[in-house]
Formats: sequence, structure tokens, C-alpha cells
Amino acid sequence: MIQVFNRSYYEDILVPTVLKTHNKKEIKKRYDQINRFEKYMEENNIKVIKCFFAVSEEVEKERMEERLENPEKFRKHNDSDRDTLELRSKYVQVYEKILTKCNNPERHYIPADTNRSKNYAVAKVLYEQLRSLELDRPELKTEWSLDEYLENVEEIDEIHELKEKLVKSNKKDS
Repeated sequence: MIQVFNRSYYEDILVPTVLKTHNKKEIKKRYDQINRFEKYMEENNIKVIKCFFAVSEEVEKERMEERLENPEKFRKHNDSDRDTLELRSKYVQVYEKILTKCNNPERHYIPADTNRSKNYAVAKVLYEQLRSLELDRPELKTEWSLDEYLENVEEIDEIHELKEKLVKSNKKDS
């Protein structure tokens, strides 16, 4: 099974540290929880592949402006984005600390200024990691013979064809 998380639980450390909404004891507890969680996964043969998307400050600014100017991107706009950008250097410092303290398994740094280069870099990492696992294709387990399977597929196609004819017929009658 492959599962992809598109958000980071590291934000539970990042934002509270920068905004000072949690005390040091609570932040330390979160570091410990993350490290224990990742160790648990490793000990239970769950392969974790972490990617850190590095976006330059210039591109981050461009994306924020685009959110205001492009109606299709406005849904991504948040009034607090400007405040966050002003605190960028603090966020970077905290990220560096997080990446140092929570470094097992190792993460891959992905240049993310363009989606094309980001997607390529992630695909390359995943390809290399999956290839290194030397996985075997599972056996096909079925009670059907190939002929029986093909018969059923043909029957399914016939059902879909009949349904399409009925839909067309009903449209004509309306």
C-alpha cells in the first residue's frame, strides 16, 4: 500500500514556535511525539519517504500576488499571508531546527519554485525508493478463468450499451 500525505505534522511545531503560542515544554513534547511516531513506523516496516519543498522568497511573493489577481487562485488567499511572509526568516530558522531534530528518516530537499521541476524531483525520489525495495508483483488470485473473465467483461459492456440506448431514448421522448 502506498499512502501520500500532502501536509506536514511539523507545522504543529513550526507555527506555535514562531508565533509563540506554546511554551517550550509543549514544543519539546511535540518533537518527541513526532520522533516516536516516525520510529514506530520504521520499526513496523512502514517506509517513510519525506520530501521538503523549498520555495524561494521571490516565488512565494509572486504566488501571493497571483492569489489576489487571478480569480481561479483567490480561494488560496488568506489575509494573514503577508504577515507570514514578513516572518519568513523566523520560519526558516525554525524549519532548520525541525529538520535537524526530526531527521530520521532522512528527508529529500525538493526545489519547488516550479511545479514541473518539483513533480519531476518527487517522481524521481519515489521511483528510486520504490525500486530499492525490490518488490514482487503479487500473484493474481481469482476463481475465474480468463475466458470467464472476458465473458463477464463483455456482459458489463452490453449492460452499459443498453443503458446508453435507454438514456438516449428517454431524451427523445422528453
